[in-house]
Amino acid sequence: MRNSPRSITKLIRTTVDAIQTHYWDLLRKRSTEMEWSKDSQYYLLFRVPLGYILVCLDAIKTFVESEREAKKRVMTEDDKHLVELMEALDRYRCDGVDYAVYQRSNKYSSKLLKKTIMLQKKLSPSSKFHDGRSISNLQRAVTEVKVVVESLDNIPGSVGTRNQIRKRWDRG
Repeated sequence: MRNSPRSITKLIRTTVDAIQTHYWDLLRKRSTEMEWSKDSQYYLLFRVPLGYILVCLDAIKTFVESEREAKKRVMTEDDKHLVELMEALDRYRCDGVDYAVYQRSNKYSSKLLKKTIMLQKKLSPSSKFHDGRSISNLQRAVTEVKVVVESLDNIPGSVGTRNQIRKRWDRG
């Protein structure tokens, strides 16, 4: 029996909320281990918006990985042979635009996944990045995350997933 779209949405929200709680717990624990000056702006940024940012990065990573896995599942050996034949035909006709777009989206999603993982490591609560407590470095990193969030439009896939990621981003 298939789950209804409503139950799937509820499951996704519950999972995202659990991930968010996990990150906030990590941020809270790490913030107690660090020394803070009075009225530290970095402390406020570290405790609240960073949790949303880490959830967005986690969602982007999951989204891109699932898109890549779906493409791999679709491509059986027969499909690969068919694609090779289509490539040869497209080269002959010189109008292989759709396949070229498909290839670019695969390369783009790989680059996006690498960038997302790099940002996750960089902004992780346990990262040495936070030891300097530089607001300008944090702003640059957040700008990089914003570029990643905005670049989701270049990946074919679920518009609903991209919209959910953007809502989480806007909330932070």
